[in-house]
Amino acid sequence: MNRVNSEVVVIGTVYPAVIKYLDDYLNSLEEQTEQHFDLLLANDGIAGLDTLIEKRDLNSFNFLVDGSVSNNRRALINKVVEMGYRKIIFTDTDDTFEENRVEVMNNLLDRTPIVVNDLDITDKSGKVGINRYFSRRFKESNKITKSTLFSGNIMGLSNTAVRTEKLINSPALKEGESIAFDWYLWSSLLLDEKSACFTSDTSTKYRIYEQNIAGLPQPLDMKNTLKGVEVKFQHYALMSGLSDVYKKLADEFNEVKSKLKNDDWFIQYIEVLKKYAIEAPMWWENIKTPSEINFR
Repeated sequence: MNRVNSEVVVIGTVYPAVIKYLDDYLNSLEEQTEQHFDLLLANDGIAGLDTLIEKRDLNSFNFLVDGSVSNNRRALINKVVEMGYRKIIFTDTDDTFEENRVEVMNNLLDRTPIVVNDLDITDKSGKVGINRYFSRRFKESNKITKSTLFSGNIMGLSNTAVRTEKLINSPALKEGESIAFDWYLWSSLLLDEKSACFTSDTSTKYRIYEQNIAGLPQPLDMKNTLKGVEVKFQHYALMSGLSDVYKKLADEFNEVKSKLKNDDWFIQYIEVLKKYAIEAPMWWENIKTPSEINFR
């Protein structure tokens, strides 16, 4: 491991499915306008990762992880806290970033403890299809609150940054399995923190391909709907342990899970979801309870 040489660290998790995009990811970091940062990677199953990145002009660290998606991300964040960094910039290693992302996020963290940047949606080759996706819904310097995240998520682990102090004692870093660990992390933090700041002054190039956990915009087909219902049930069940306002939603999505076993009900449910669909939705936002869409 190299010496810690900055108060800013860029973090991500590397695993076999993203290895074909790793060069693009590292190139993107080498091209940042602000270069005074360290890179910390959690290595989940990549042999010879040191050899792959040692030729890069980056002050990089990596360590081995071998757990669930949630636990690997917990291990990575807890490692950052242990190492004493003051600011964390989150990345997914199958994405790339606008050249000013580190600079913009670093500067904004001097003024606000949590920052969310915009997304440019790309195909698997990296070609941009939708510029500034979230700007269709949010304006520069909008405040993202716990209410914003109630029905969907704008805060991934590739378009956020935080002052490390805000993560200490976070319940999401202790336990709880979730497909949408990012949603759980930021929702739990915003229960106590007043808000996060949204910026479109920089963007994450969010790559859409077959092995994405989420993707945007998410089509309302049977596969995505089934997954979305499970994600929202898990999320609300975890959050109900922190705030009672989530318990009713957890119960409702648990009931939806049971009803989806009936194919006719499932098909009708999707049709009504499409009727009520929001343009440019956040992650999971268009998956609703029957009471939200007047469906029985």
